Amino acid sequence: MSSFHPIVNFQPTTISKAFFLNALVTSIITVFAIYIKDVIEERYSTKIYSNRQRILLHIAVTFVVSVALFVMFRFLLGFGGGMIMTGPYKTFF
Repeated sequence: MSSFHPIVNFQPTTISKAFFLNALVTSIITVFAIYIKDVIEERYSTKIYSNRQRILLHIAVTFVVSVALFVMFRFLLGFGGGMIMTGPYKTFF
């Protein structure tokens, strides 16, 4: 069994890389969530769907986009492997 190698060698092995990658992923998810909210409000009026249905649709679509983004960042940059990685860790202390 071979070890995992990301496409781009920018694994979050230091605190600064981990913070940068986490901020990048969080900001992309936030932008998608706001865009999804605008699209849902524009296309699905309250006459067709209730407020609860639109909220559930927003949560479901945002969840799917978030999972897809995390999987993409995992294979591209090795993001998200902090709890399963082996080897020496750099910490605050």
